[in-house]
Amino acid sequence: MKKYYIALMVLVIAITSCTKDSTYAVEEKDGIQNFSNSGVPAEKDFTPDLKLVTTIKGGSGDESADRIFTKVSDLVTDSKGNIFISDGQSFTVKKFNSDGKFIKSFGRQGSGPGEFEFMGDMSIFNDTVYVFDQASYERVKFNSDGDFLGTKVFPRDKQPMFLEQVNNEKNLALKMAPNMIDGIVYFTVEVQMYDSRYNEIFSIDKRSMELDTNNPQINPADIFTPVCFSDNNIITAVVSEDMFRYKVYDLSGKQVQAVRMNYKRSEVSKDRLEIFKGIVRNSDGTKENVLSRAYNKAIEDIYCDKTGRVWVKKAKTDESVAGGYTEFSIFKDGVFINDYRFKGNVIFNETVIMKDIFYFYGDKLYVALDEDGEVSVNIYEYM
Repeated sequence: MKKYYIALMVLVIAITSCTKDSTYAVEEKDGIQNFSNSGVPAEKDFTPDLKLVTTIKGGSGDESADRIFTKVSDLVTDSKGNIFISDGQSFTVKKFNSDGKFIKSFGRQGSGPGEFEFMGDMSIFNDTVYVFDQASYERVKFNSDGDFLGTKVFPRDKQPMFLEQVNNEKNLALKMAPNMIDGIVYFTVEVQMYDSRYNEIFSIDKRSMELDTNNPQINPADIFTPVCFSDNNIITAVVSEDMFRYKVYDLSGKQVQAVRMNYKRSEVSKDRLEIFKGIVRNSDGTKENVLSRAYNKAIEDIYCDKTGRVWVKKAKTDESVAGGYTEFSIFKDGVFINDYRFKGNVIFNETVIMKDIFYFYGDKLYVALDEDGEVSVNIYEYM
């Protein structure tokens, strides 16, 4: 009887383990762990449990002009938790403390010291704030108090986009190198690691795309490689219409994981099609961009939170636009945990179409929202 009981318990444990693990399979090949997820959540009751801590409103009319922002172009934080919001309308950077209290405004439109002709993305490294001027291809430098420090110039064919600080010695960015041959623009895009002086250390996931300006039938979002990083890993998304696929590298550039999950491809939403029409100009100056196919790429963007979870952002659909939400599939250590819907109209970083102002910095989530013309930044704690 005792032997029978032990055998029964072993069988129950085996069945339970099999059921849990049936949501995914993992195989190691050439030192890389390959995860195949079935699409069934491993944790059906999972939620990140977002809790709103602070809301920084753009302005209600009774604040000073220096404090008001109306167009969030980018957002970064420094080592003390201070928040820097670039306002593409006023060409200024607004500094707030970690509680959302306004401190100061700095920068302005122009071509002189500490000015920008066209504000692009913003980055921070060891509490030095860099604002990319897309007109001059310079990064305008300020200290965390907003004092102008000078400019950092990159070659036009090696301009890093979306610079992010990995640690005190390293930066991570996308590097774009455009080249025109016989009237056709070719973009080479790669994920680039830099040292503290912005010397190139290594690159991964290098790929090239053709952009025919005589017949610009492209999805502009396909040009960029979604990328994020955690404490020990770099995660890059693979462009695909019908498969979630991303790669995991260590901080030396060695691939350690490949993750995949089936995905039902979705049509590009009507509002996105309208936006796409003005992204690329024909050689005759007209602005028409008819997509050669009307499907989204499966992974529109990718984020890493404080726990090492990977948030895969799905593309907007007519349903999600109408419902006012952004949908994510969340993974942990290569395993699909569950889907999550974030309610709210998240603002785009207009430096590149499809990149939201949705950032994990430290132990907080920062999201810029535009609700019926009311612009604000929400700060959340999460589990």
